[in-house]
Amino acid sequence: MATYDKYIYNLLPYQEGNDADWEFDLSDNFPIAQVSNISFQARDAGGRLIMPEKLLSTGGITLNGLSVSIPFSAAEMKGKPGKHTYEIDFLNLAGDPFATIGGIFQINKEVNKR
Repeated sequence: MATYDKYIYNLLPYQEGNDADWEFDLSDNFPIAQVSNISFQARDAGGRLIMPEKLLSTGGITLNGLSVSIPFSAAEMKGKPGKHTYEIDFLNLAGDPFATIGGIFQINKEVNKR
């Protein structure tokens, strides 16, 4: 199976304290049949996770054909403003990562605090 270079994709800014989803489609030639799991992690500048890891296998990520959806709850987005980094790893049938998407995960500070 081929291994792919990391694809850099900086996400548009999210708003602290808001529900949000990140939805994207994979290329038609992406070997989706070889994917056993997908992992998402976001970390602050110190390398600490800013929210629990999300996995396809536990329902934290949804895969429908070539469409991927990663939901973020208001609680996950609360108290985490700043510029963070994220990575999504696509794991092959042996459980090893073979394709990665990563970049900046910006959360804008909440002003209206109710």
